[in-house]
Amino acid sequence: MMEFARGVFRVLNMRCCEHAELLSRQMDAPLPAGEAVGLRLHLIICAGCRRFREQTRQIRTLAMGWMRRDVESGEPMPREARERIAATLRADRGTSRS
Repeated sequence: MMEFARGVFRVLNMRCCEHAELLSRQMDAPLPAGEAVGLRLHLIICAGCRRFREQTRQIRTLAMGWMRRDVESGEPMPREARERIAATLRADRGTSRS
């Protein structure tokens, strides 16, 4: 019981960027019960983290759709799309260093 309470309070005292990491981890595997409850409580009060969770879910859904489409059709993602994605990633890396 104490471990559960520690998990809840630890998560509630995190900054939003740390909650984003938890949300990402939660997509891959279940969190310990205390962390999961703490995260749910934080999401009740934090619109930014709720928005991040929803955006992350949408990205994951879209990516899974692309993967399924590529597997089913046997065709890779169009070259133009890959180039646009690569250019956007390069541009984002350049702006995050500033």
